[in-house]
Amino acid sequence: MRYIQICNMAVYIFGLSLGLGVTTGAIAAHKDKPSLETAHITLCRWHITHRFAQYSVAEAYHRLGIKTEFSELPCRRSLIEANAGGFDGEMARIYGVTKVFENLVQLESPTIMIEGIAFKQGGDLAIETWQDLKGRSIGIIRGELYAEKGTAGLNPTVVDTYDQLFSLIVLGRLEIGVAIKRDFEILANSPKFMDQGLRMVGQPLFSAPLFHLVHKRNKQLVEGLNKIFKAMWENGDAQLIHKNTMQRMLSGK
Repeated sequence: MRYIQICNMAVYIFGLSLGLGVTTGAIAAHKDKPSLETAHITLCRWHITHRFAQYSVAEAYHRLGIKTEFSELPCRRSLIEANAGGFDGEMARIYGVTKVFENLVQLESPTIMIEGIAFKQGGDLAIETWQDLKGRSIGIIRGELYAEKGTAGLNPTVVDTYDQLFSLIVLGRLEIGVAIKRDFEILANSPKFMDQGLRMVGQPLFSAPLFHLVHKRNKQLVEGLNKIFKAMWENGDAQLIHKNTMQRMLSGK
């Protein structure tokens, strides 16, 4: 898919400047004693927001003198594998996820901010809360915890990728999709979907920071990573990384 190619190209180009070790597709779990030289981190496959977070995470580890290697997995499996100890950490999740995935330690300073929005093909709707979606056919992405929680009881259709979700909306099989705003903006402007009349509707349904997760065996890294992420937000480095990534993805460079 063209938009996936755009994302992968952006990861490669931006990654060169940060010294990222990028692995597309799942790789074998790293169950040996974690190395302080390289942190093996998992992220959601085809998840644009995780690709944005990837660069901030890589830079934070770089400032600790630790290299990073990333592996893409389906969203829920990404958490499960990291929690099981197959990786040294997981890219970024909403606050409180460690109540379920107890082997992961959540950093205090966020990695990235997200907004969850509703979108449809053509027209407008007065969508302000999750309950405004009641009675409509809704699609969400499996493993996006904010969407799973927000649509609980609304009988959503759950799919694995944004490509599937966008296609179901375009084909008229679903009326409303729920997506992270940043991801929607990239994909709605991709060659496959840019002429399909997809638009955000109503007000954002959800807004929150995402936090990097470290496996508890690496808890000695938490204090240093917290200080670095805090400093990156305060001095504007994090915002600059996200801005540059968005420009590269939209331009296809």
